[in-house]
Amino acid sequence: MKLVCQFCGDKNIIKWGKSRRKCKVCNKTFRVKKSGRKKSKLSEMYILDRSTFRRISKKTKYSHVGIIKNTIKEMANIPKLIEITKKFSFS
Repeated sequence: MKLVCQFCGDKNIIKWGKSRRKCKVCNKTFRVKKSGRKKSKLSEMYILDRSTFRRISKKTKYSHVGIIKNTIKEMANIPKLIEITKKFSFS
């Protein structure tokens, strides 16, 4: 996948730090999103395996604080039970 400038659309881009790129034509910089590593399903391990955060951290080699933060983010995207039951209500 060849990167193009988000502002002018030109392909003449250089690295400008770790996650930034700079266009040689318009001299603007922009951020490149990380796409290499997929998000792990920490919330599945927490709910289905009934594991503690520290046990998950030993399995995955992440800190337990990072696992808590990522699990909260993942669980915020799960639809609430009330929203699910509203779809199946017969009113």
